[in-house]
Parts: sequence; C-alpha cells; structure tokens
Amino acid sequence: MAKKLVIDKEKILNHSKTISSDLNDYSKKELNPADKKTTLSVNQKSKNVYDSFENIMQSLKKSVENDSKNLEKMVSDFEKFDTEMGKKNSSRKASVKSAKGVKK
Repeated sequence: MAKKLVIDKEKILNHSKTISSDLNDYSKKELNPADKKTTLSVNQKSKNVYDSFENIMQSLKKSVENDSKNLEKMVSDFEKFDTEMGKKNSSRKASVKSAKGVKK
C-alpha cells in the first residue's frame, strides 16, 4: 500500500503569516544621532558600513518575503494537484468497475 503524503495546510499558512508579520516589524533605522561635524575618516566609514548592512538586510527581507509567498503557493499548488489526482483516481476506479461487469 502506498504511503500518504500529508500536508498540514494550516500550519504552513500560519508560519507564512508569522514570517510576513515579523518582516513588517523590521524597517531601516537611521543612525541617530548622526555625527555631522567630525572630519574623522572612521565616521564616514562607519556610515558606509551601516548603509551596506542595511542594504544586505533589505535584500534578506525580500528573499524571506519571497520564501513566505512560495510557501503559500506550494499549499495552493498541492491542493490543486491533490484534487486533480483525486478526480483521475475516481474516474479510473469507475472505469475498472464497469469493465469488471462486462461479459465477453
């Protein structure tokens, strides 16, 4: 007997919503207070590093958002596939039944 593939739709969708919600809590923060008077080169370098970090975080955020959407799509695609397979399996069973009743 074939093993059943079980997808916990609610759990996956809840995780996806949690991920999206947590991502919305993250937003770019400006350096505050920003030192605009100093001429130290390290000050500008630290600002550059911070900006680079923020760019990486925004990129990560977009990637995780895409993963969250992919989880939702996977659930939808699986449901469609499962429905189609159920229809095909039902029609196949009906064909087999009717063929058994036919006398040669």
